[in-house]
Amino acid sequence: MNANANNAEGGRRIRNRDRPAEYFESEEYNRELRIEEHDKRQAQKLLEMRLEKSMGTQTETVKKPTYKELQKHPFLARITAQLETNDHDGYCSSEECEYKKKIVKMNIPVPDRYDSRPLGELKDEYLKYHEWANHLPVPEVNVEGSEYCRYHCPKGGVGPHEYRYTIKKVEIIENPKYDESKDDYTTIKTITAGQMIAALSKLPPDAKLVITESGFYSNSEFSEVKLPEEYIVGSKSTTNERIRGLSRGAKVYRIGHSEQHY
Repeated sequence: MNANANNAEGGRRIRNRDRPAEYFESEEYNRELRIEEHDKRQAQKLLEMRLEKSMGTQTETVKKPTYKELQKHPFLARITAQLETNDHDGYCSSEECEYKKKIVKMNIPVPDRYDSRPLGELKDEYLKYHEWANHLPVPEVNVEGSEYCRYHCPKGGVGPHEYRYTIKKVEIIENPKYDESKDDYTTIKTITAGQMIAALSKLPPDAKLVITESGFYSNSEFSEVKLPEEYIVGSKSTTNERIRGLSRGAKVYRIGHSEQHY
């Protein structure tokens, strides 16, 4: 182990803030940076290769919310999905793939478009408006090796080293771990005029701006203000009256949201 990585007493790793300024100009530091960047690129490449084996059910990964993050939300969306894999452990050479099915569950903060939904299971027609599978863990299927292994693919199943998620159910549930002291929904968020002007200058001249809303009763003095973010009209399945003048499916830009709890 590198002697510079530990102090003389307890072998604790030295934090960067405790290192001398000369360290950050040294070849050792630059070498560590290169190794770190290489490891990140390799991990990202491996993730992308696995996503390519997802049978189209995952297009990207959404970072799993931490326990502290989940504590801020009075309600959660509980995803129940079936995971199918056709894979084997270890390096891919001549082993036989094993076809498996299992149920995967995940609790996530309720997406904006569903935050006014009542408790209970979402209807099937609402499930297609959100890529729920992207919130689920990416299986560690084999993506490197000879690919000469044996496998059996059931009718309608997945091929060798592939996987597929099928969303079975999504429920809006009360969060038993909700901690009101950590809920920052009433925190006033401000954006300077300069930040907003700079962001707006990057949009097309004919871009339309909107402020979305959810809930029934306001209990905060201010709604949330955002830098422009892409938003698809009708993604919350609102009535036509709510989107008068805008066609369903049109792309607009959201600059705020009014979250009215009830």
